[in-house]
Amino acid sequence: MPPKEVSLKAELLADYAQRSIIGNYIGSRKDMIEMLDFASKHNIKAVGEVFKMPEANEVVEKVKNNSINFSAILEN
Repeated sequence: MPPKEVSLKAELLADYAQRSIIGNYIGSRKDMIEMLDFASKHNIKAVGEVFKMPEANEVVEKVKNNSINFSAILEN
């Protein structure tokens, strides 16, 4: 999220490219620092499966089939 309000003309979204803007509120910088500090103090870690880049097509299929339990991470 940008640090301040962003404005744009809505007609910029109504073109042949069918553009859209999506997003969600993830909290302020202070919120994020507090959350990361809490996670660090309580040994809370992200959960994910790591795959090698040559497996990318298989990983995409797993995501499409909902057979990935958490995050799918591709490493080079």
